[in-house]
Amino acid sequence: MPGAGYLADGVDQTLGIIEGPLVNQAAKQNANPVLCGFVDGIGDAVGVKDLVKAGKGLGKLAATTPGPTGKTYQTYTKKHPETGEVYSGRASGTGTPQQNIKKRDSGHHMNAEGYGPAQLDKSSPNPDAIRGREQQLIDANGGAKSQGGTSGNQINGISPRNKQKREKYLDAAEKEFCPQGE
Repeated sequence: MPGAGYLADGVDQTLGIIEGPLVNQAAKQNANPVLCGFVDGIGDAVGVKDLVKAGKGLGKLAATTPGPTGKTYQTYTKKHPETGEVYSGRASGTGTPQQNIKKRDSGHHMNAEGYGPAQLDKSSPNPDAIRGREQQLIDANGGAKSQGGTSGNQINGISPRNKQKREKYLDAAEKEFCPQGE
């Protein structure tokens, strides 16, 4: 795609300008997880809305481009229609993110519990970021039941006892997807 390098550089420089107080304030006000710099209204605040919109397309491309293993990794959620509990999980594969989620959802153990279809949350070529993102989602939806939480997950995606890897995975997710619930 001719010019994509210039566009990516421009998005990177623009995001460097708007990171910080504006992004943190918007992330706190938005109950849904968001990508840094792509919060609605931030582009208007600094006059770069069109550039940010163009950058969103590049982010989607990167999230569907396989990593060195030829796979992409996804997080998804499943909501129980009666209780409102949200189950969070992860999937991977060599198909599109939607294909990987659909394959994972067929025969999913939570289907028998009455949970709805899996909904794609994020996709990445980085398995560590997805592992951390799964834990962010579990925490954001009430925490694991084994820890006294209220999400649809019985256990954490990353054991609290596995401190070193827990930090590694959460750092990767934060770097790629922004912190959850600041």
